[in-house]
Amino acid sequence: KWLKDGLHRRTVTAGGVDKNGKPKFKTINHPYLTDAGTITSGTRLEGFLEDVGSYEDPYYQNKRESMEEENERMRKADEKAGRETLIPTQDVLDQVELAGRELYHGMLLKKARIEDETTSVTEGEVQVNNSDSFKPVTSSTVPDASFIQRLGGIF
Repeated sequence: KWLKDGLHRRTVTAGGVDKNGKPKFKTINHPYLTDAGTITSGTRLEGFLEDVGSYEDPYYQNKRESMEEENERMRKADEKAGRETLIPTQDVLDQVELAGRELYHGMLLKKARIEDETTSVTEGEVQVNNSDSFKPVTSSTVPDASFIQRLGGIF
């Protein structure tokens, strides 16, 4: 797929000079996304990242389901062996995940505020609303701060 998109060719020096005294160049196939730290094709890189990113949600959903099954298996094994299980219930794990998400979103928002506050304007400059500055995307499905405090020691 990536080599058939026609965006993998690049021009390099061929060494030597032509009859007019100009350096010789040749076009080569370059199947990589970068070359010595330089992006060879932004279009190809964007497409590659989109393709890789399309697997992210299914991967984490599958990982979550397999972890739930593994935790349940270990809880049953502990119960069968007469041990007290150290693995919390799935409800507690879900609450901890939501609480962690709340802390993470809080950190993102704090970082955005700090960036906004540190933007300074010197005399004679006009402050422009920079729409390219860091603006986190957050979900509204996170618990409140009091819930996080009640979970306390789980983190």
